[in-house]
Amino acid sequence: MAQAAEECTKLINKNSPEALLKYLNTLPDEIKLNQIIDKDGYSLLHMAAFQNRTKIVEALLERAKDVLYQYEVAEWVNQKTTKDEFTALHYASFKGNI
Repeated sequence: MAQAAEECTKLINKNSPEALLKYLNTLPDEIKLNQIIDKDGYSLLHMAAFQNRTKIVEALLERAKDVLYQYEVAEWVNQKTTKDEFTALHYASFKGNI
């Protein structure tokens, strides 16, 4: 899981939603989108919102609708980081995207 988070972080840093989605499609079914979290508890959604990667946030939410149950999407969107207990919404607000 850590390797998936690391690779996804690189793709988010490159601001490439297409490459990120392509990589996510290569992951085994056991690795769910909402389970890819870095050592500080940042989900892919946290990372994208923090870096102001609007297109990636949109792509992740679209993918989440397709591969996760509704309750999983809700939990993922409201998940807090372990480091500072912020949600992705906090970061989006901080970056002026709300």
